[in-house]
Amino acid sequence: MIRTNFFSNNCSSITYFKANGNHNSRCVVIFSSFLNRELNSKVGGANYFLSLGIDVFSVQSKVDDWHQSLPFSTINELSLILETKFNEKYSYGSSMGGYAAILFARKLGIKRVLALSPQFSIRDQFDKRWEEYAYSIKWNYDFDWAKHYKGDIWIAYDPHDADAIHVSKFKNHFTLASIHTLLFPYSSHPVTTYLFDANKLNELILEVLINGKFPKLNIDNKINETYLYNLAHFLFKKNKNKSALLVVSKATEAPTQRHQSWMLKSHIHLRLNDIEESKICILKALELSPNDNELKVKYNQHLKYLEERTKD
Repeated sequence: MIRTNFFSNNCSSITYFKANGNHNSRCVVIFSSFLNRELNSKVGGANYFLSLGIDVFSVQSKVDDWHQSLPFSTINELSLILETKFNEKYSYGSSMGGYAAILFARKLGIKRVLALSPQFSIRDQFDKRWEEYAYSIKWNYDFDWAKHYKGDIWIAYDPHDADAIHVSKFKNHFTLASIHTLLFPYSSHPVTTYLFDANKLNELILEVLINGKFPKLNIDNKINETYLYNLAHFLFKKNKNKSALLVVSKATEAPTQRHQSWMLKSHIHLRLNDIEESKICILKALELSPNDNELKVKYNQHLKYLEERTKD
């Protein structure tokens, strides 16, 4: 593998990784997701593409700016290199990275995009999850700049999540592209974690991005913690507490063992007035997140509340 630093500033970088010493006719441009804090390194998924003999351009932002800090001149330069050196170009990203994978597809001459839970906009009122970031970003690019893209856009998302609104807007906006949707109910945002839990992310990449086919993933949701947690949370919000407890109990038995499942289980027990079980669950959540100080404060506050409830 050969590595070349293509571009770098204080906010963003593009790093080129050549899969082997031979000339490769295929490459993928991978865009980093929200909360990335590294530059000049491999984005998630890069190693898998390199193992397939596909060169990788790793595009990273460490300031959560939806890749708006990339200079237009750098995008132009990258576009010329992709045009002259590669026959097939793909782009890929999750959440913020999915946004950029679609945003720059036309300019970079991308054949096929795979976007996992991409946002269409974080500035509009229909979805305020990233509102605090939207107004601090200098927006140099938007989808009006990219709307004439004519390639294939594959979008994986949870139809029960607000991401579904974004997908409908992509469909209305990119009328010249072929848009294919992959629905994963109760996978939440981003769908990437659900696919990782299922050990199906690489299979999805291979079938969709490389082969251009609808995948047959055969995911067993009965042991997928992300699915079970989100389904339990949905039932909990519907006040179906016993059903929620049954589902979240399966989530806490999953091999991934995340503190969020135990925290949800604690809340369900509390609603069912089972204080002792709620305390046991919160202690397990603390055990699984010993180095997260913010969570420790939050969970200790909850534990103190439970202890006060016990005295009453």
